[in-house]
Amino acid sequence: MKKMEKEMETVFDTKVNEKRSKLKQSEQELMRKHEQVTLLFELSKAHFSFFSKRKSTKLILQNLSSDDENSSESETSGRSDKRAFRHGIIF
Repeated sequence: MKKMEKEMETVFDTKVNEKRSKLKQSEQELMRKHEQVTLLFELSKAHFSFFSKRKSTKLILQNLSSDDENSSESETSGRSDKRAFRHGIIF
């Protein structure tokens, strides 16, 4: 009886250790995947931020150049001091 009990404890301990080992491996894998996803997210965020700023800069430059064209057109048509202000933007 004691021998059988001892064998059962050994088998139980072995299975518990195997489960713990698997859990550790799973935890490490999840942490690795989490780090990858976090890195990809940060890269995507930086990429979006860069191109968003680039696009807004491009739009500002286009608006400035169109303002210059509009002001030269309005000067030729005699409406140089009639600029419309809407929401702080010159059209």
